[in-house]
Amino acid sequence: MKDPQLGSCPKCGQRWPRTRDYQLRGFGWLSGLPRGITPSDIDAIFHDGAHVGDRFLILEAKRPEEWPLQAGQLRLLRALAGLPHVNVCVLVGDLDAIERYWVTRDGLSEPEMVTAEQVRRGVAQWLG
Repeated sequence: MKDPQLGSCPKCGQRWPRTRDYQLRGFGWLSGLPRGITPSDIDAIFHDGAHVGDRFLILEAKRPEEWPLQAGQLRLLRALAGLPHVNVCVLVGDLDAIERYWVTRDGLSEPEMVTAEQVRRGVAQWLG
């Protein structure tokens, strides 16, 4: 079984500090369980309770070398997208060039090229 603990931070590439809180977040203590484990952190979750009921916008950001999504992470995002009042979006690239994919219960939309400013305006409009 592959060790589930991430050896380094997926964002900055630095090794994790050897402190107890990072040991918990890396999930290495789950090694030896009879199933594969893929830790998944969702990059941004927006909760809006100001409108009719609660609704959520989930953003997952990936560098090009992290694409495509791991199968387990895609299953998780698809399950979340299938919930009422939950929108899920994957952003791939960097601030200069972003491919945006909307996630549905059935899979991923076709990518569309957007700017960081367009994403920011879209989130602001969603919160509107």
